Order: sequence, then C-alpha cells, then structure tokens
Amino acid sequence: MKEAESEVEFAAAILIGSENYGRTCINGLPLTPSSIRLLGRFQKLLSLNHKNICQYIELIRSQNSANAVFVVSEHYSKVLSWKELENTLIIPIITQLIDCLRYLHSQDIIIGHLSTDNILITPSKKFGLTVKLCQYGLNYITGNGEDVNYLIADAYYLSPERIIKMIPGVWKGPASKKSDVWALGIILVEFFIKMSLKNLWSLQQYTSILHTFCQKSQKKTCSFFNYLMQAIKIAKPTLSVDIDEKIISIIEKCLQLLPSVRPRLDDIYNEIEIVNNNHYFDQEEEEFSNHMKEVNAILNLQNLEGVKVYRPLTELFFLWKLCGSNIEAILKPGEQKFARVIIDDYKLCGKNLETFVKTPFNLIILPSSNLKTRLKKLECEDTHNLNSDQVETPSKFVEYIGQTLIVKERNIEYQSYRMALMRDLLLTYPYTLEMLKTECKKDIPPVYRGALWAALLDVHDDVNIDFDQLDTFPEQASDRQLMVDIPRCHQYEELMTSPAAHIQLKKLLKAWLLANPNYVYWQGLDSLAAPFLVHHFNNLPKAFGCLQNFIQRYLQNFFLKDNSHIIQEYLAVFTQLLAFIDSKLYFHLNEMDFCAELFAIPWFLTCFAHVLPLHKLFHLWDTLLLTDSSFTLFIGIAILVQMRQQLLNSQFNDAILLFSDLPDLSIDKIVADSLCYYHSVPPSCSHRIYSSEHLRDNATPLMNISLNELRTFHCPRISPTDLINLIDHNRVLLLDIRSTTEFNMFSLPNSINIAQNCYDFNSSSFYSIIKSQLSVARDHKKDIIMSLMNRRSKKIPNLRKMSVSRTISVANNELDYSQLEVNSCPNSPAVKKVFRLVIVGSARTGKTAIVNRFLEEQFEERYLPTIENFHRKVYKRGGEVYQMDIVDCSGMDPFPAARKLSYATGDMFIIVSSVDHPESLNHMLDLHDQIIECKLGKGLPIQNIPMIYVLNKTDLPRVKWQHNEAEFANKIIQFTGSQNKHILCSAKLNENMDVLFVNLFQQARLPKFMCPGAHRALRTKHSADEYEESSSSRGHLLRRMREKFSRESEDECYTQLNARRSSLRTDLLLTRAKSMERRNKTNGNKIGHKISIKYTNRNEEQYVVEAVTGVESHSKKCVIM
Repeated sequence: MKEAESEVEFAAAILIGSENYGRTCINGLPLTPSSIRLLGRFQKLLSLNHKNICQYIELIRSQNSANAVFVVSEHYSKVLSWKELENTLIIPIITQLIDCLRYLHSQDIIIGHLSTDNILITPSKKFGLTVKLCQYGLNYITGNGEDVNYLIADAYYLSPERIIKMIPGVWKGPASKKSDVWALGIILVEFFIKMSLKNLWSLQQYTSILHTFCQKSQKKTCSFFNYLMQAIKIAKPTLSVDIDEKIISIIEKCLQLLPSVRPRLDDIYNEIEIVNNNHYFDQEEEEFSNHMKEVNAILNLQNLEGVKVYRPLTELFFLWKLCGSNIEAILKPGEQKFARVIIDDYKLCGKNLETFVKTPFNLIILPSSNLKTRLKKLECEDTHNLNSDQVETPSKFVEYIGQTLIVKERNIEYQSYRMALMRDLLLTYPYTLEMLKTECKKDIPPVYRGALWAALLDVHDDVNIDFDQLDTFPEQASDRQLMVDIPRCHQYEELMTSPAAHIQLKKLLKAWLLANPNYVYWQGLDSLAAPFLVHHFNNLPKAFGCLQNFIQRYLQNFFLKDNSHIIQEYLAVFTQLLAFIDSKLYFHLNEMDFCAELFAIPWFLTCFAHVLPLHKLFHLWDTLLLTDSSFTLFIGIAILVQMRQQLLNSQFNDAILLFSDLPDLSIDKIVADSLCYYHSVPPSCSHRIYSSEHLRDNATPLMNISLNELRTFHCPRISPTDLINLIDHNRVLLLDIRSTTEFNMFSLPNSINIAQNCYDFNSSSFYSIIKSQLSVARDHKKDIIMSLMNRRSKKIPNLRKMSVSRTISVANNELDYSQLEVNSCPNSPAVKKVFRLVIVGSARTGKTAIVNRFLEEQFEERYLPTIENFHRKVYKRGGEVYQMDIVDCSGMDPFPAARKLSYATGDMFIIVSSVDHPESLNHMLDLHDQIIECKLGKGLPIQNIPMIYVLNKTDLPRVKWQHNEAEFANKIIQFTGSQNKHILCSAKLNENMDVLFVNLFQQARLPKFMCPGAHRALRTKHSADEYEESSSSRGHLLRRMREKFSRESEDECYTQLNARRSSLRTDLLLTRAKSMERRNKTNGNKIGHKISIKYTNRNEEQYVVEAVTGVESHSKKCVIM
C-alpha cells in the first residue's frame, strides 16, 4: 500500500456524467446512471501502483446531483515549475514521465488528458526530483468520454485524428494510445522552449497552424515538429532553443501526422533511457546538490504545507473524513441549479444539468488544516510490542472497547491507533495470526477489513495459481441464471449496481463453480459473494479464495444439487435452539404453524447476506469469522429475539409481512446477543452432521441420528461431556421422573426423584412441588434445569403451565397440553382467483413452443434451452381479476428442489412428449409419478388432478416418428384409465392447440373466458415490455396498468412474459395453505416429542443424556428441562 513520502495533500475533480432520463435498456428497464458506471470503472484505478503517479483514493457520488461525482486523489503543493528546470534536469524528468506513461498503457489506461498542467515535480532530500502525474484516469472512468457531454482534454495537446473525429455540437473525440504519444511530443517541446503554447497563441491561432500543416503535408512520414518550431520562432524571434539531436529525433517521431507511424511508449522509453544515462554521468553531483538546496529554499518561502505523516494514503483520507470534512460542501457547483419540470410520461422540460452547472475538471485542493491539527495531537511515537503473545491496549483507549461500533468507527484517535496496530500485524502475518484474532475480537477497522477477512479465512497468495487455472470464458449451464440474478444483487449498494461489478461478479461465481464441480448454483450465491468482491474488487483471486474458504467453513454442502437434507437438518437444529432459548416465542410460532422454512432458508443459505444491507453485514461477519459454523444459528435466534414482541403480537399473515420486510435491526445488539448464546449454550446443542469442526474448547460431538428422528425432537440434545461439565460447576438441577426403584439403582449426582407413578403431572400438587424445587435451585444459583426419563416413560411433566419463564421439557413422547388448533391462511378473493399451470416434459419436446402459442400466438424456429421460465396472464372480467401463472420447467432438470416445489404448487399440468423423441413417452409417465409423489409428500390431494398428456411435433415427416398415435393413446389410456386426457398437436402449425387448453381448463373448472377462444374477445394488452419502450419508468408503467384495471366497465387481459418468479417463501406458503386446507377436514394429531435419554449399558441401567438445553436471554442463564 502506498505511503506518503513528503508533504501530501488531497485534491478532487468534479465530473458531471451525461443524463439518461427517459432512456431504457433493451429489456425496458432504465439505463444505469452514468455516475454508477464511473464508480465501477474507478475501481481499476485503485489497483494502479507506480512511483510517478498520484494515487487515486476514492470516488464519491454527489447526494444532490444525480450524475455528479467527486474524484479524490493525492496531490502535492510544494512543486517545482517545469519552466524553471535547467536543461540538465529535463531529461531525467522526461524519463520518469515516459516510464509512468508506458506503465499506464500496459494497464490499458489511455490518459487522453495529458498536459504540462498535470505534471507535478516534487523535490525531496531522499529521492531528488520526482515526477507525479495527476488527472490520468478521468478519460478512463468516463469510458473514453462516452459518459460525459464535454471534452476532458486540453485542446493544445489534441492530436489531429481526435480533432477530426469530433462531432459538431458535442465537441468530444475518443482518445487512443497514439494520441497520448502526440501529447507527449507537445509536452517535450514546451519543456525545452520553457514556455506553454497557450502563452504564444490563442486556441484559434494554434488550430489554424495545425490545420495548415495537415493541408500542406503530402508525405506519410511528415512530422509536425519542424513546422511547429518555425512557427514558434516567428512568434518569438528572441527565443533561444537548445535541444539534443537525439531528443529532436524522439519528438519528431511523437509528432508524426499519421497515428500508425508514431512509436510505442516502450520504444520511446528505450531511446530516452540511453540519453538519460549519458547525461547522468556528465552531471556533477555537487552541482545537483546545490541546485536542490536552492529549490527547497524557494518552496519553503511559499509556505505551502501538506500533511507529512508516514502512513498509507487510504488511512489519511479516512482520518480526513473523520475530522468532519464534507467534500460536497467544499466542492459544490458554482452556479444555482434550476428546477426541472416533469409532465405526463416523465417528459423533462428545462436545461440539462451539465449545461448550466460549471463542471471544471481541474483539481481543487481539499483543506487539510483540521486533519493536521488532529494528527499533531496523536502520539505517533507509540509502538506496539509484537514479540509478546498479546498487545496491550493503551489505557486511554480501554474505555472505547466496550463502546458501540458506530462510536468506535467515528473516533479519530481510536481509529488511528487501531489502523496502525492492524497494519503492523498484517505485515508480520501469518506469524501473528493468534494476536490478529485477539485484536479482531475487539473490532476491525474499515480500511483493513478486506485484508483482515482474508487472514482470518486463511487465504494466501498461492490462491492466484488456482484461480489462473480456471477458464471462466466458455459458457456454462448457470450463465442464463447468472444473467438474471447478478443485476438484482444488492441493488442498494452503489458499486454493485455498476456494469463493471456485474462483470467481476460473474467471473467470480463462474470460477467458484468450476473449482467445485460437485456444487451447483443456487440463488443467493451471488449475494454471498458480493461482500468479498466489494473488498477485493481488483483482486479476484483473493475474493475467490475468501469465498471458497468461507463456504467450506460455514456452508459445507449447502450448494449440493440436492441440498434438502442439509437445509432440513439446519432448520431442525435452529428450531430446537429457539425452543431452548425462548420457549414462549417458540410455542407461539408453533401454534401458528409458522415454521422456519417460511423465512430462515435465505438467512442461512447466504449467512444473512440476502437480507441485511452490506454495511450491517460487514459488522456481523467481523464476528462470524472468529467463530464456527454454529454461530449463524445464534444470529438467527438473536434476530428473532429482537423482533420478539412484534412476533408475539402477530398472527400468521402479520408474521409473513414482518419477515418480508425486516424492520431496522440493531446490529450491535444482534452481535452481542449472538455471542451470549454462542458462549452460554453447551456446544453439543448445536451439533449437526454436516457442520465444520467446532472452534470452542471441549466441544464433543453427539451420535448422529437420522433426519426423521431429529425432527421429532422439540428441544436440542446435549452430550455427556457437556452435562458432566454442568454438574461439576453446580449449574444444573436434575429432575429424575423415573420410578423410585430405578432411581435407587442408579442416579446422577444431586438429582431429585419425582417419580411419574407417584404424581399426576396435570395436578396442582405436582407443580407446587416443582415450583419449590425451582426456588431452591434459584437460591443456589443453579441456572440449568433438566428432567431425566427413560424410553418407557409415557407421561412427562408439562412445565409450560408453570410461571417459570421460557422453559421447555427435555424429552416428550406426548405433550399433555391441548390439541393445537390448525388454521390455514384466510381465504381471500385474490387467492381463489390465482391458478398455476406447470408444463413439464423431456428436453426438446416443444414445451416452450406450446406456451408461446398460448400467450403470444407465435412460434419461434430457433431453439433455446430452458432453465425455467415464468409467465403471467391476468384477466379482468366483470370487475374481478383472475391470474394465471405459467411455469415452463426445464427438460434437463438442473434444479430438482425447485422442480419439486413447482409440482407442489401446481394446480394443473401439461406433460409433453414428442414424436421424434424415443424416450420422452416413458419419461412422461415417470413425471406423472413424480408429481403424485410430491403432492403426497406435502399432504396435498391427488384425486382428479387436472392433467393432460401431449404428443407434440406431429408436423414432422412420418419417417422421423419414433411412435405412432395408437401406441401413444393406448399407453396413456392404460396408465391413467381415462379416454380424454391425451392429445396430439403441433405447436408449429397451431394444430389442436385450442383443444389442448380447453380440455385442461375444463378439467380444472376454470372460467370459460380464460380459454384461448374466449379470451381473444377481451381487449388485450400484450406485456409490460411494450409499455416500457414508451414509458420512462417502471413505476409509471405499473400505475398505468392499475388505472386500466380499475375501469370496471371494461373486460380485458394482459400477458407479462418472463415475469418475476414468486419467491421460495411465497411458494412454500402456497403449498402450506393447500396442505392445511386438507388437514382442516381431518382430525388433528397431538404433537409428540422423542425422548432424549439413551441406554449405554442395559445391565447397569446407566443413562447417557442427549437432552434439551436452553438460555434465558435477559439473565443470560441456561434453562434445561
């Protein structure tokens, strides 16, 4: 990381991007704002590292002007004017400049804005005269001038080809590497004549000279140098110019009229280096030293003071912002902004922003006096002893450790100390890894978060070798889904909405999929990768290594093709922990039948990256990376506990709305509560088969059990080691409800026997006895309670009836509380009028063609493989709205879990085969069995499911048919026993298409006007795409459509192609509503709990406890019953 070598300051340039009001992409969505595109390209400039360039630091979007940005870079005030250079110093300066330019060209950075004004010559005692090039990245971040409506260049340095390409009225032309070479030639001329061309001629005069030269030049190898020198002598007869012949040769090559004749910067550098070496040996060292003293004396008289601190520039600018400096208040545009009038379809009236706001892209020095004052107060002489096992925090910073993250991140003294400490620890990594972890537990400075995350995830530089072997350019099966998901990833984060970020994220995800062939892309992986991309935008191998190690540590096997068993086990353990920590909330959610599947899957699949904004997620992951994979479970519990009161006051529908839009959560409280649960709950309680290793001490795994058995527990299990530890520390009250005989044969130390054959657990006397025992335990500060029983026990105490807060029972065969009343979601009119059609079949059988015939009455000759398409057709009839969702499933079955969900939520099905596909007929019957199996698994009815079997492509020649009509009909009739559930059709010729849908809709008993022949009579609006071409925003489109559907006198329908797919949560709710509707018609069953005591030696009647545990959040005590 670059450090300040002399008195450095910060400077900023203002750029105003072009406006895109009313312009849309090919898909109808608004174009990405130009300021976002500038921000995306700017990230590459942060990766540039050369001793002769001014480092770019940050690009800040304006809060007041939509397309205004402030480009911040380092700057130097104590500079020597190039006009005062002696001839002996010019050549070394030129050598540094050319070396800098060729480095930028090697990084594909075209300067475009190269002039003597952007060349800073800084003197220092250690390095002598050093060239610092500034403003070199403005042309690159504007897309070679595409995203601004003005020219970013000095006209005196424009090459002839750029002038020719300028469009009248716009006056901007694209730059190239050869145009930079031309500008270099002009700079060399000015260096040796010690005069700027703008001081000799006006712009019109200079342009006339250049124009005359271009007209007179007839040779291809004609140089502008001689013609320019003649014009200079005419304008300045007394000017004496002494230029070395080798330098003249270089200038002549640079100022060639034709770009193809001009040399590359590498060739120029080789020539100038030879000249520089000759001059260096001829130069007297004493003469140079005397000259430097004179230069420093002149600069000292100018009273130009910068910030002179040996620390990275990113640290300095971070501290500059903490001093309260507001860059927008300093650099606000010079003229008043006028209001713009928006009428009708978002038509704009008024001047464009860039035409009435002054947008000088010259550098403006940012005031640094406040920063210098604060830095002088800091004790920079403090050092950190890294030889010891730990770093002792200075006494004046101890009080900050317990403060909130916001308070610590805004304190300049504390952040200065923490950044210096972390920088030193990172320099000695990995030898200081343990010290690094210890310090990261306190907090992580934002400037070093990316580097610290990589260290905590054990990512080293050798990851570059692995990443370079991955070819991400060829197409993959996941490319189509990535095209849909990436633009929607973290849309509230400015950087992630830029096209540059989309490209980088796609490379990162494809590389990870290539490196893990046993995994597949699941929605949410893009959100999971985004935090690492933000911190390592210019270092994709490092971001790849972080993502790889993160998933291995915290999400092992989550991205398998069939990950249902992984997720179900995770959710089961999560639910049990909730019962342990907050039993009241658990019972409330259980009574509503509000299971974790409805809200927690995106939480754990993305480690909360999908539901939390990035700035909160960063703080959460700062703690997560110091723990093991079980910590995410406690984060979920902490979120629920923070929403506890709202959930307790909510019914099912209210809870759904609450989770669909999470309230503003306190991230400090979530982190604190999560750590409390993580350290208080016995480690074995969060045991999972597929988890990574525990990082906590004395963590012993439990015996693995099947998923079905795990689901029967309504409480977490505990290992013998953890139980013994609780007994040793006298933190447990054991209630043994076995018979007195069994208790006398063997019992755990200090356990109390309350024999189940002596007490009626429903009687008041039992609860009074238990209450007294609990009071005794509370007096002795025993904060864990456990009840023990054997497998033969049929009765267990229902401690939920007691006044003890947040308690649960260990192991129940039968709960003695009353049967839960099962209620489904209220049946709203909208739900009754929503139908889902699922079309399935083998690949290349024409499923999508059938859908297109129904929706658009069109046929597409070109074949494109389908992953899953989702369309929507909305009908309005008699003031009522009917909706049909059409799911076009893939024939390749890339996501089995998603397909099963489509089966469960489908109301009617079209199963397609084709005459030219030999296996499609047998596959059709297999799909029927899968649909029935899925419906049964979800508790849904399977009688009279609307379903039709289609033999498509009857338009093909008979020689291509693999099976005939009779064979198809006999097989379907034999399989289904129905005469009217099969049909032959041709989507290409539109044969029997109407008959197909009429038959299906009659089976489903849909309204007649939804059939193809009837709905054509309704006034049709095709899709949102046509509206988006003429409308200027999606919000306006939706408002217009709502207005149209509010006209009760009109009947109409509209089709929305490639509509946004219903979320996983919505589909699960739909399945649940259908399942609960069926369950309401039958008698409910009591919820049973498996016992959690197991025999290890039947002869000695010893018991191993794998039992329930619990934590009371307020007192931070465990409660196990």
